[in-house]
Amino acid sequence: MGISDILLLTALISTSALAQESDSCRTPDNKQGQCIDLKSCPVLLSLLTMTRPLPSEVIDFLRNSQCGFKGSSPLVCCPLPTPSTTEAPKPIVEEPPDVSSHPNLRLLPLNICGPVSANKIINGNRTALFQYPWMALIRYNKGGNSAPMFLCGGTVINEKYVLTAAHCIVELPSTLKLTGVRLGEYDIDSDIDCMNEDGEEVCAETHVDVDIEESISHPKYSLSHLHNDIGLIRIKGTANFRSDSIKPICLPLGGDQKRNLDGHNLIVSGWGTTEKGDNRNQECFI
Repeated sequence: MGISDILLLTALISTSALAQESDSCRTPDNKQGQCIDLKSCPVLLSLLTMTRPLPSEVIDFLRNSQCGFKGSSPLVCCPLPTPSTTEAPKPIVEEPPDVSSHPNLRLLPLNICGPVSANKIINGNRTALFQYPWMALIRYNKGGNSAPMFLCGGTVINEKYVLTAAHCIVELPSTLKLTGVRLGEYDIDSDIDCMNEDGEEVCAETHVDVDIEESISHPKYSLSHLHNDIGLIRIKGTANFRSDSIKPICLPLGGDQKRNLDGHNLIVSGWGTTEKGDNRNQECFI
């Protein structure tokens, strides 16, 4: 969690300390919780990573979750995991199966997916217009005539499916409704996205908004610990890969599935708040 997120939550909290660290408490939705440091509560941390600006109901939930301070660090009422009647088995770390001969491999458009051709630059740099064409935005409505909100990102993996996080599609606040996916977007504030390339203006086709046919979270997803935080969105119709701004990503196969990436620099792309606290409505990468 970045410093900007700590400052954001601290700004939301205006009350004095109400409890001590490790005290029992009740969450805003009346669940049993424990008053702990914000950095130790993955449930509330996941709310802070949503695309800004945060919805009012999320801000209210964060504010009402406050239960005290430890020095200058806010304490929050973090929901306790659901008790189990049986002892949890120890996790078994298994190597991923080799799917290079899997019958469903035909569903992946291996002939047109990827690739990425970019320098690894940090601090929230803007991407080029067609640099990450598999990036998608997940659309939500708050009800009534309110404008659509884009609070999560996703990745196009074939013409029917977008890969995203499970917490973006299940157990949402009661006022939020998952409604669709936007493909081919670059700048949320612009209808037509353009860039200057060698003195010539190059523009992308207009983004495409599609409805959702089905959303599927991992069967063992845990909100309390954010384990197996992965899901799929099946869109209505099919994505058109004719456009340079809409392409599928290449999923790792064969030896790439077992590559050890410890110590390697990786790329994260999307919209939202950078590590410096800047809001980005243009696609950026870090």
